[in-house]
Amino acid sequence: MLEKRRLEDKKDDYASFSAEFYGNKVILGKNSLPLGQLATDFLELEDEQLSKLREVTLLLLDATQKIYKPLDKIENEEDFRNGLDSFLPIFKLFLDELDKLPLFRELEINQKQVIKAFVETYNDNNIKKLNWNQEFLGNFLSDILAYHDEIHIFRLYADTLLDDYVKYAKKRTPTEYAKAIHKFSKDKDMQAKLQSMLHPEIYDNVFKIEQPVNIDYITRPNPSNKKQYIVTERTVYRSLGGFLKAELYRALVAGNAPRICDNCGRYFLIIGQEKTLYCNRVAPNDPKGRLCRKVGAHIKAQKLHDVAYEKAYSRAYDRLKHRKRAGTIDTKTWNKLVVEIQDIRDDARAGKISDAEAVEKLNKY
Repeated sequence: MLEKRRLEDKKDDYASFSAEFYGNKVILGKNSLPLGQLATDFLELEDEQLSKLREVTLLLLDATQKIYKPLDKIENEEDFRNGLDSFLPIFKLFLDELDKLPLFRELEINQKQVIKAFVETYNDNNIKKLNWNQEFLGNFLSDILAYHDEIHIFRLYADTLLDDYVKYAKKRTPTEYAKAIHKFSKDKDMQAKLQSMLHPEIYDNVFKIEQPVNIDYITRPNPSNKKQYIVTERTVYRSLGGFLKAELYRALVAGNAPRICDNCGRYFLIIGQEKTLYCNRVAPNDPKGRLCRKVGAHIKAQKLHDVAYEKAYSRAYDRLKHRKRAGTIDTKTWNKLVVEIQDIRDDARAGKISDAEAVEKLNKY
């Protein structure tokens, strides 16, 4: 069916949502964020949240298969609608999990209206002929059921690009980030490794094939100054993974980059040519409750990076990072092991254990 509404009037839902880009910002609904913030937030999602999303995805997939029967097996209207009542609670449970994701928290989609529209469209089907409604709803469900896999793929893809290539850019500029992206895209061994770790079809759909989008230019009040009007580029997406890739690349083009904090190992967003290597979170295992940026700067000032146990710590950290990326350890285990190697390093710095003892312990991770 042709879309007859202007893009400016189109309402967001879970399978078709819009983002407006203006300068170094992305505007979602009523909210404005720095480019790259959403990519950073998705990289920082807890494993427990992703596990719950996978759980409800599987439940919805099973429920979907029950309400969509081949037309030649449908005996009557009651049979056609059989299972809808049991489907809707699972559908709502799934949408509840989507609402917790960073993107949909910002969009504030009206879940009740989405469910109501789904039911009305479903009930509008006529079993005597093939109606476009069933195909439309099938595509809608197919799109949102792919979100868990798309998030998983994006996190692995972005983590590799950012921590193995962008991190080592000589300067924090769009030009240097472009060089890093080029090196990543031309690294055939790395691309093959990524694809071998993921579902090839979904990987190709999200990161290899051009994403179909609708683009328009919208005049609207500036979120930071309601008396001022701006023109934004409004883009409508039908893929969560496609949007996340686009937002990440737009951020790098603008000079913003998600980066792993050198102290706590969590992602934070560097805006422009900001020099820091550390985030503004409370440093783990710090008795004074200081921020990573404060502790990290102090460590750097001590110039301990050439000490043997410091190098052993860096190697141990990198090994743990690659294990987490490969999925052999979860976030809870990662956090526990990082604290352990930090304790060993701190004991060596305080003179509680010898350098050689610290190196021996760190080499076991």
